[in-house]
Amino acid sequence: MSNKISPFHTSRSLNFVKLFANREYLKLLIEVAYYRHPTNTTKRLKLLLRSLFWFRQTFEWHKQISTSPLLSALVLTHKGLVEKPHKCYLRMDYSINERLTKLINHYSIFTSRFEDHLIQQIVFGKGLSLARIEISPEDVFGLTLTTVDDECKEGELAIRLHRPNEPELAILRFSFLPYKNGINLYIGGIQGPRGIGSKEKIKNACKALSGLSPNRLVLESCLALANCLKVDQVLVVSDKQQVFKNKHNKHFSYDVFCSELEGRLNQNGDYQLPLFIERKKREDTPCKRRAKYQRKHALLDAVYKNTLLMSVWGGQADLCGPLEPQFNQTWQPGDIEPVQ
Repeated sequence: MSNKISPFHTSRSLNFVKLFANREYLKLLIEVAYYRHPTNTTKRLKLLLRSLFWFRQTFEWHKQISTSPLLSALVLTHKGLVEKPHKCYLRMDYSINERLTKLINHYSIFTSRFEDHLIQQIVFGKGLSLARIEISPEDVFGLTLTTVDDECKEGELAIRLHRPNEPELAILRFSFLPYKNGINLYIGGIQGPRGIGSKEKIKNACKALSGLSPNRLVLESCLALANCLKVDQVLVVSDKQQVFKNKHNKHFSYDVFCSELEGRLNQNGDYQLPLFIERKKREDTPCKRRAKYQRKHALLDAVYKNTLLMSVWGGQADLCGPLEPQFNQTWQPGDIEPVQ
């Protein structure tokens, strides 16, 4: 199968239209199953059975992949895209029809809101560098917007905080969803490092970042991106609906995290965050902590503004530190024109 052309190649897109409700379509589904799981017979059979059980939704998704230049190219390296609507996605309670709709809408919004060169950089390149934070010449952090791996159920894009040659300190995964005449940004997962020494890594990062947690930093960058794209709402999944609530997020509560950032629970059971989180006033901070307060909020301002600049023009992110902030220069939303 590896020597054959992808079943989702644009030159074969009409096959999905012609072969639907035809026994030849079954042969094409078998070919897709082999394409996804070339060596695992059990997984291949399960995929085929799910594709037949949800044949209408599977047909619509495969048709979407084959007719989209972005998806037909992405599926070459992300073969899990083939069966994504078959599995939990964004929320535990979404039906397959809802999962299918969310996936199609995300890629439609993504391709319409980002320039082609940015899409290439985010999806097929090393990612879009949003900010580079230099604490010292030997201690540098980076924020990067990338695509996710093909098994991810928490969104299609990710903002990653990392140090050079080290695993990510925080990953925020999200998708774009339609909302009335605009769009929502839906955060399906926030994940820190795992494994031995992960707590120590977070502790060291917080110390270097003037008390800011890695999760807060990736969220701040995400809010900047939301403002840049004129997003109507930023929504975050709740503990009850999080798709990996019993696995790698045992020690992280979305409910607590969102409540601390002025998030409010909506009627659908998601948290809605403000597009710009109100900060504690300098006057309310004890005098002995004001220097740390200045460094912390100057860093937030720099990350926020730099994310906007990179989202508009792309390229290499500027340095966000070392920082000696001035409080009369605090950046506010609206200073940078968003992507058109």
